[in-house]
Formats: sequence, C-alpha cells, structure tokens
Amino acid sequence: MLSKSLTFNQAFVWLLAILIFVQAKLASSEILTDQLKWQLVDKTFANAIDRQNRINSKNAAFQKTNLISIDPRNLDFQQKINNPTYKRKVLLPRLRAKSPTLKNKNDRKVFPSKIEKKGTSDKNYSTGIWRLEYGNEDRGIFVDMWEPIFDPIFGGSPTDGGMSWGLHLSYTPHTFDDEWGKVVHRNLPWVNRKAKIRASYSIEQSANMHSHLTRKNRKHSENLWTSDQRPDAGYLAGSVRLGFLQNISPNNQRIDMLDLSTGIVGPYSGAQGVHQFVHDLTGGSTDKWHQINSEPFINLNYEYGHRFFPWTSKGLEKLEIHPHTGFALGNAMVHAKSGLSLRVGNLLKSDMGAPRLSQMLSGSNFPKFPTSMWSWNIFMSIEGRAHAYNILLDENLISGGQSVNSHPFTYDVQAGFEVGYGNYRLTAMNVYRSREYKGQQHTNEFVRVALASEF
Repeated sequence: MLSKSLTFNQAFVWLLAILIFVQAKLASSEILTDQLKWQLVDKTFANAIDRQNRINSKNAAFQKTNLISIDPRNLDFQQKINNPTYKRKVLLPRLRAKSPTLKNKNDRKVFPSKIEKKGTSDKNYSTGIWRLEYGNEDRGIFVDMWEPIFDPIFGGSPTDGGMSWGLHLSYTPHTFDDEWGKVVHRNLPWVNRKAKIRASYSIEQSANMHSHLTRKNRKHSENLWTSDQRPDAGYLAGSVRLGFLQNISPNNQRIDMLDLSTGIVGPYSGAQGVHQFVHDLTGGSTDKWHQINSEPFINLNYEYGHRFFPWTSKGLEKLEIHPHTGFALGNAMVHAKSGLSLRVGNLLKSDMGAPRLSQMLSGSNFPKFPTSMWSWNIFMSIEGRAHAYNILLDENLISGGQSVNSHPFTYDVQAGFEVGYGNYRLTAMNVYRSREYKGQQHTNEFVRVALASEF
C-alpha cells in the first residue's frame, strides 16, 4: 500500500511540473509575439516618417524655403534632431507645395490641381474649354490679305465655291484618362500604355456650294445645271475626338488622334435653311441650290504624328516641327493623308499641335490654358491627300445622284496665328486648297476664325 501511494504522489508532482512548464512557455511565446508586433508597428511608423520628411524636403526645395522653423529656445528638441545617435524618429510638420511666385513674366505658372491631376473636379476651376469656330469661303479682308502671298506661288485666282461657310462648337474637358477613353486605349495596341488621353466633343454644320463666279462668267441659267458644277451639299455632324499624348523625351512627343463622326448630308442637314435665313437677314441674295440626296453617314479618322521642339529659350519651347500621317474611312470620306506643320511662338506644349482645316472644320486641338499669361504662335502647314471617295463631290454611296469628276490628289496650304491671354484664345487662319475636280475654274480659299474660352 505504501509503495502505491508514493507512486501516485510522484505522478501528481510530475503532472503539475509539466503544466507549469507548458504555461511558462506559452507566456514567453506571447510576450515574444507582442514584441514582434510592436517592432513591426515601430518600423512602419518610422518608414512613414522618413517618407513624409523626404516629401517635405522636396516641397521645401520647390518653394525655395527652409524645411521647418525650430524655436531656438527649445535646445533639447534641436539636440535630439541633430544628434545622429538619437534613434527616436521625429515627425516634422507636413509642408504642402504651393504655386511659386513668378519673378519673370515668361516663367511658366504651374497649377497641378487644375490640369495635370487626373479626374480633377475642383470647383474652384473651370471644368473644360468651349471653342466656337467659324469658317467662310466668301472673299473678305482675311482672304485679300493672304492672296498676294499664295497666288504668285500656287497660281491662284479669285476664289468661289467649296465650303461657303461652316460652324463648329466643341467642348474639351480638363480631365485626363476618362473611363471610356481607357476602354478605347486598351483596344489600340500600337498606342503606348503610358500615353495620356484627352477627349473632345463637338457638333458642326456647313454649306458646300457651287461656284457663283463660274456660273456668272459662263452666264448659266439658274435652272441649268452642267457637269462642271460641283453639287451643293449641306453637312451636319457630331463627333468625338480622342488625343493620345506620349512624352518620348523632353523635346519629342508622339501624338495619336482618333475621331469618330456621325451625321447626315443633304437637305435634312438643315444647312440650306440656315444659309437662306442669314442672307435674308443681311439683305444678300443667294443662288438656287442643287443639293445631293440626304444620306446618313459615319466616318472614322485617324492621325499619327510626332512633335519636335528643337529650339527652347528660358525653359519654354519656341519652335515646333510636326510631321503627321493618317487616313479617313467611312461612307462620307475615304482618303489617306500626310503633312507637315511648323510653329513659332511660346507655350507650344499647351495643346496638341497647330490647328488645321480638314475636309470639314478641324475641331479642338486640345488646348490647356495657362493662368494670367500671354501666349502666341504663328503657324504654317501643308497637307496632301489621296482620295478614294468624297460624298461632297462623288455621288451618294447609297442612293446615287449628282457627281463631278473629282481629282484623286489634292493638297491644302494653311497659315495663321493664335494669341491668348489667361483663359481666352483667338485663332485666325487662311486655307488655300487645290482644285478638287476636273473643270473647276478657280481654286478654293477659306478663312477660319475661332474663339476659345474656359467655363
């Protein structure tokens, strides 16, 4: 009996010792785990402090100010900051960047929250740029001013016919990389993934008419239509344009433009009614229209180009060279094109190239206005086209009808200027267009004026 009792007591003691040992191990493990957790927290907090202090240093350098002003009476605090052996991190106050004060009127003023920030919706700034463009083929002060330059070079003569007038209203938001623009971007494998995207929306109407001078010189009757007369054509369209901008180097930018237009040509475009109303209002007379048939259309336009800035002064680009090529595809226009633009001025990177007149009006060149700064440029461009189909000259694709024997190759020569201050920009240009069809007596020359502003 005694031997069995001792054996039971020994077993109890050993069991109690094992429980105490296990409990001690669990407690030490928990303490170790807590220490690791606090070490991780301390490391994360230290990294955050280091990052914020680096940002403060950069912002201080940007503002050309001291990083932080420390009270000289607080010697203990200064010693802690300056002592490399003091291991405890000190979080400096957050220093935000602000717009620098301009010392030179030619310096560029930067407002990241206004333009460069993606998806900005700051109510203190405008949401986008509205641009109203007007084109007129009729002879006037601007046409007479440029004709002495172009006529001796290209053999021009008094102009009439073609785009008699055109109106174009566009809206360009300040935001970059809209969601639907990203969807289109993903389906364009040849466009770099890092390219910035801007969108523009527009509506335009124009009247393309026969030559009044040809009819007058040949004494044609209003009721007589001949094969050497281009048909009249009204045009109404809405379009969406995407611009893709990629910075390859400080002096080289790649630009891809994609434009989708849809609308209607012919009597249902309403151009004839507007034309007649304006002439009745001004007391002018108009010829009888011989319009093409009404027909809806959809057209895709694409352009690829590079902008080079070989000359800069005081940190601003002064010269731009912009070669480009592209095509149009649809039941309104089918052609390939190639051209070259030159600009001299300042703040040339505040848009995506010089404005150009295409077959219709050109639309927005994606301007970005500087604040309270003068901007200006003088530009000239030439563009050649190889045509396969033009609904304004060839018969309707669906219903047929009037047509002329159009030239397969044409070219435009354009020159003009832009001037802006703050959120306003005025553009004026003159366009010389080669003969578009056989039997055409006079070349075409257009004047285009555009006013853009933020709202």
